[in-house]
Amino acid sequence: SSGIKKLTLQEIESGRINALHVDAVTHEKRRKDLEKQQRDREMQEIVARAKEARELTAPQLATVQSKFRQAASPRSCSPVGSPRSPRATSPLGFGSAVRRGCLNSEQEAAAKWCIAPADHAMSLVNSVVAGRCSALPGEAGMEALSDLVEPLEFAMQEYREARQESERGGEGVIQLRKMESFRLFASGNLLEDSVGWHQCCEPDPLRQLIEDFDELLDVAQAAQTVLLAAVGPEPGSDPEQIKRRWPTGSKWNHPHATRKAQFAYNPGPKSRERAEAKAFVRFGPSQRENRFRHLTDLARCSLVFADANMLRAGLHQIIDRFEVIDVRNYYSAAHSNLLGQRFVEVLVVMKTPTPFICELRLEEMSFYIARERAQLHVEEVAQGMADIYTGAKPSAVRYLVNWTLHKPKESHATTSFRKHLARRYGSTVAAWRRVLGNGSL
Repeated sequence: SSGIKKLTLQEIESGRINALHVDAVTHEKRRKDLEKQQRDREMQEIVARAKEARELTAPQLATVQSKFRQAASPRSCSPVGSPRSPRATSPLGFGSAVRRGCLNSEQEAAAKWCIAPADHAMSLVNSVVAGRCSALPGEAGMEALSDLVEPLEFAMQEYREARQESERGGEGVIQLRKMESFRLFASGNLLEDSVGWHQCCEPDPLRQLIEDFDELLDVAQAAQTVLLAAVGPEPGSDPEQIKRRWPTGSKWNHPHATRKAQFAYNPGPKSRERAEAKAFVRFGPSQRENRFRHLTDLARCSLVFADANMLRAGLHQIIDRFEVIDVRNYYSAAHSNLLGQRFVEVLVVMKTPTPFICELRLEEMSFYIARERAQLHVEEVAQGMADIYTGAKPSAVRYLVNWTLHKPKESHATTSFRKHLARRYGSTVAAWRRVLGNGSL
């Protein structure tokens, strides 16, 4: 009777939706109008400043540019018009913390001390050898150290070129960089490192069952023949025939272990002198008379692949066919070394009939060639360090230099921890004696 129409619930909801839609459209239109007005104002300002700049004379233009440079440059920059250093426009050197741009006198002096990769590696090698020998080279020794930088630079250049060639081979390098290393955890399970650490498990120790050094070398000769028979020829080949057909320092094309490899290389078992030096340097301080049982590369063989894709496929075949107990991936950043070498190290168990740990090295053709070329330069550096530190055992110094250049670099967390220990106790050795006593574990 009042003439007011009663709306249903559906009509009410429909009206609300239409009202919200109208508000959203209005808001969007208003926002676009404001943006257009802002762009118009900015364009007008740009046109006005360009017109003023065209009307300025040459002296007035130079004054404006000078004021603008002084306002835009940091306080520490040199005055406008002063000559800039060549290092101010060159890329940063290895280990340099100086930023690009203008340099004042203090920054100029700091920029001149721009250490090269070979200088850094040589300094680290000398520091390690001096720490183990408890001695420092004299003036003549320092001059001899400077002469060793050049062969070390040649060796690093070989690996640098090999790395560039490897990266042009495809996506295999990227996949290998992402791949983690494998170890034995929880009483014989081969797991990735991250999985084992996540389960709060300690990796199982790897060592030979034989402790006597002479007996260990004899068994290594037999294990070398068994390893070559499992890698190169067809199964069931006569071991004596393998020795004649595949002598030390020769190759075996298309090995049976993995058809992905181009050839397998027989470096021969590790020599007695090098085995003694490795056991003395790496395991002697803690294991003493039991140091030889930690040598896991007395019997060894190399598999060379065309590129990283083939290497990755061959690694899976090796894991399927052999009793693998350890995989170390030197493509990952955690295992990078000073020389820039890249390969995959696999430890396998061979029956001689006593179980014996052997080493398989999987590497690309580019790094295999680089290693052959760089070996002479690395040996020259190692012999030069042995001549400088005459009071130490020459074979031990040579191995220590090789190990420092090839071993994985310490992580930042480990380096920081060692610095904290040295700051608190004076040195890491003093910290060990203070907490764990003067004996070995």
